[in-house]
Amino acid sequence: MRDAKFRGKPFFVEEHELSGGRRKQVTEYPLRDDPATEDLGRKAHRFSFQAFVIGPDYMAARDALLEALDEAGPGELIHPYFGSRTVDILEWSVRESTRKGGMATFTISCVQAGKTVLPSRTVNTAVGVQTASASLTEVTAAGFVETWDVSGPEWVRLEALDAVDSALDAISGAMDMTSMPFDMANSALADITSLKADGLSLLNFPDLLADRLCALVDDLFDLVSFDTSGLSLFSSLFSFSSSTRAASSPLSTVGAKVAANGSALTRLIRNTALASAATAFASTTAASTASTSTGSSTGFETFDDALAVREELVQAIDASSSEASDPEYAALTDLRVAVVQDFASRESLPRLTSYQPAETLPAVVVAYDIYGDAAQADQIVTRNKVRHPGAIPGGSVLEVLGG
Repeated sequence: MRDAKFRGKPFFVEEHELSGGRRKQVTEYPLRDDPATEDLGRKAHRFSFQAFVIGPDYMAARDALLEALDEAGPGELIHPYFGSRTVDILEWSVRESTRKGGMATFTISCVQAGKTVLPSRTVNTAVGVQTASASLTEVTAAGFVETWDVSGPEWVRLEALDAVDSALDAISGAMDMTSMPFDMANSALADITSLKADGLSLLNFPDLLADRLCALVDDLFDLVSFDTSGLSLFSSLFSFSSSTRAASSPLSTVGAKVAANGSALTRLIRNTALASAATAFASTTAASTASTSTGSSTGFETFDDALAVREELVQAIDASSSEASDPEYAALTDLRVAVVQDFASRESLPRLTSYQPAETLPAVVVAYDIYGDAAQADQIVTRNKVRHPGAIPGGSVLEVLGG
């Protein structure tokens, strides 16, 4: 047996008791003999023991033990039968008598100390991006509705219709560059055709026009894979500019109206595309776990892939900010901040590094040399556009996944 101590203060143990059990919730039902029990976990172990200090200088030992027992917080108990335990003192009592001089007897009750589990806080940066994106779309659409005006000469309406058609052509062009199932492509094209047919009647209803244009842009990002190359497919929307011819007198009231309509439509398409792209970026996870409704894999394989997308997205936001109205500028700034903060969640992705095989080897051998896993050969071949997987030239510099 080990010598008993609490917080380093020694004492002797005369006898001890350990109690435990299970925490049970017993439910008894009317007119039913059998109860129901629910196990709520193990009870905390409780230690009770009779301890004493003895000797000519027992008072000093008694006072030292009393001070240790009264100290706040858990302490280390060296139990003679159970060894070292961390416990919290529940209660104690001490007894002295003239009949047993030179001795103080303690009755001590304690319980095993547990760790205080505090709730952890994790910032959901993706929600921040989604909120900023929704705000940007809302502010831009409100500005469009406020600015859009097709009253006046008929050519104002024709110019506005041409501008809407150019926006639909840009959306259709972005869609043509993507790969999506035939039925989804057909549905998207049908929406574009329908909006072109309704364009003239929607000119007088800017709120409905804005809603349908925003929906078309937003749907593109839901239908295609969003990965390293995904953002580049929509660069035409980030730099979209409506095709409105300048009025014969640009400074005239009518000419200014045409220019204002074109500018409002330009900002609507650009900012909606940026908001949708930012939301897609925030929703994109690691390539091994993500998938789209098309069934194709998506996501970022490396930290470098995510960084490239973030940089392109931030540059597009900065470019759009230079032509934004004051409310749109504030919303774009919030979106930029949210995108940069969300990027921090990609820190765990592997980094790209370089590898140079000393001799010409098959891709499976190179993969095994790098990762100890020949199954990684396909990603080496794909990333480096290797012409023949059976012979990677010696001395060639390959991009491979690091730690």
